[in-house]
Amino acid sequence: MGEGGDFRLTVSVCIATCERSQFLSIALDYLGRQMRPPDEVVVADASVGREGEQVVRAFGDNHPAVRVNYARSTRRDLPWLRWWGFCHSKGRVVLFLDDDIRLEPGAIERLLEVYALAGSGVAGVGLAIAVEGRGRQRNRQSFRERWV
Repeated sequence: MGEGGDFRLTVSVCIATCERSQFLSIALDYLGRQMRPPDEVVVADASVGREGEQVVRAFGDNHPAVRVNYARSTRRDLPWLRWWGFCHSKGRVVLFLDDDIRLEPGAIERLLEVYALAGSGVAGVGLAIAVEGRGRQRNRQSFRERWV
């Protein structure tokens, strides 16, 4: 709780990447189109070159209201990069994205709506993947759907 009982969920988006600055650029572009932008973007990058860092810097310059954190790593394995990004995040809600994910403009807003509906005991909320605007068939009765 903040001053006067004000409570605001802050959102950190963590993206792990390695030698894929062209994908990272597109993912960040879609993040910049969010109706409710993230409060923070953390990019954990294990690339040898500096292209990813330049992409992240450009995103930060174009979105000054979003805190941008570039976390370089020498370890290249994906679980480590996700953990590294998480360690550098400050948000109350953390959304992990791969560097080739393109979020619809209302994704973060919807994520927070579902999070709020789930209550304080929620451990995780996920998003469904759609290919070229088509959502996949869902079975809301399956254990996997309820778990995700």
